[in-house]
Amino acid sequence: MTGDDLIDKYLEASATEGEVKSLFAWVDESEENKAEFMRRKRLHALTGNVEISPGAWQKVQGRIGVQKRGRRMFLRFAKYAAVLALAFGLGFFVSDIRLNSPILSDGGVAMVEIVVPSGKTREIYLPDSSEVTVNAGSVLRYDPSFVSGRSVELEGEALFDIVTNKEKPFVVRTLVHDVKVYGTVFNVEAYPEDGFANTTLLEGSVGINDKQGVDLVRLNPGERAKYKKETGILRVEAVNPEHAMAWAEGRMVFRNVPLQGIAKKLERWYGVEINIRNKKLRSEPYWGTVLCDKPIVQIMEVLRQTSSLRYRIEKREDGPDLILWD
Repeated sequence: MTGDDLIDKYLEASATEGEVKSLFAWVDESEENKAEFMRRKRLHALTGNVEISPGAWQKVQGRIGVQKRGRRMFLRFAKYAAVLALAFGLGFFVSDIRLNSPILSDGGVAMVEIVVPSGKTREIYLPDSSEVTVNAGSVLRYDPSFVSGRSVELEGEALFDIVTNKEKPFVVRTLVHDVKVYGTVFNVEAYPEDGFANTTLLEGSVGINDKQGVDLVRLNPGERAKYKKETGILRVEAVNPEHAMAWAEGRMVFRNVPLQGIAKKLERWYGVEINIRNKKLRSEPYWGTVLCDKPIVQIMEVLRQTSSLRYRIEKREDGPDLILWD
């Protein structure tokens, strides 16, 4: 079996364990083999295939017409048009996908790693046609063939629309716990530097498991599971899930959020550093909506005019701009 044949079977998730071993032995034989393998993985990760067959196009058309009430904006036709453009070789988003040679999981499986910089989000299709929008400052990793199961590793925040498959549940693995999915739309916010991890459910059902696989809780639509890392306490509360998912449509919605939490989100999106020097202000709650396409100075002005907050911006050549809040 040729190297091309082995790559085809690997990407189609039909390779046996022996064929996977043969593939990676072939990859290690030369730099040319390694480059070809990474090229094929990159194309598969972006488009799911090299070409779109008439049958696949009909499937896309069918999905356009089956929009469930309350689904996010990225199920509109424009999204599918962008995917078709990718399939014909336009190559959008390649610069924001970091592919090492190769990235290996703890089990030795080659992984695709998507790194999203400040000020951007990325929409991708997984091998099972599930859809993910990854937020700024986040990292998503997954096996491009799903040979080892339907799962992804997340450091940061992402919005998921998962294809139902009762025989193969989908799992989102974070540093603190796992989210087991039963076909649904939900948001996971689990940045390593934050003191919490949130899972918010819009549609369907998800379960939260600890890292040992023990079931902790199962969510219903309109609920959020908030895990505090310092105490290890997991609480479920009723929320408006649209607020948690607004970032995927270019908005940040804050409802009773302390200023320190707002600063974190602004830092990730605008690529700046914010220092709140007045400690009393850090826990002061705020309500409001921020449009992500507005410049950071405009956001600062709104905060200044609606509160006692004062700010100063220091430009730095050797790092992100520093914003001082008093």
